[in-house]
Amino acid sequence: MRILSVRLGRGFNVLCAPSNILEKSIKDYTKSCNSPILYIRGRVSISDRGCLHVNEVYTLNQLIELLSDAYEDVIFIEHDPSIFYDVNFAAFEDFVILLKSLGKEKTIVYLSSERDRIFDFIAGLGDRYVYIEEDVNGYYLADVSEDAVNQRFYPKEEERLPLLI
Repeated sequence: MRILSVRLGRGFNVLCAPSNILEKSIKDYTKSCNSPILYIRGRVSISDRGCLHVNEVYTLNQLIELLSDAYEDVIFIEHDPSIFYDVNFAAFEDFVILLKSLGKEKTIVYLSSERDRIFDFIAGLGDRYVYIEEDVNGYYLADVSEDAVNQRFYPKEEERLPLLI
């Protein structure tokens, strides 16, 4: 069986992929992970199945407070562009610094199924950025980290969804 496999470890990881791949990835990860997991979702959620702790945030300040108090070893954060409306730069900077700081001790996965300007800016500040685009015949993957840039194509196989975090 051939499956596209990407392992995201400790650090501030950014992931952009189609919703179905994100959903399957999160579900697979929660099944195999023995560490406490926090899933922070926005107003329109991709998934929350199988996660141990699910929280919803409506403002950037709520998100910063939740992250500051988080004890979980793994934290999934859904990108919600609405929480960045009318936010001052100092609060945004505090948020990004917090993500980088938490990534030194935990696995942080900032994720979205769609890109926008704020998501792209945050992605540029992450320790690692994985971008997956679906094609009729398969999936294009770009994996960018401090060590390397890897690009691959994985053909689709019999309804199997290809990402394992």
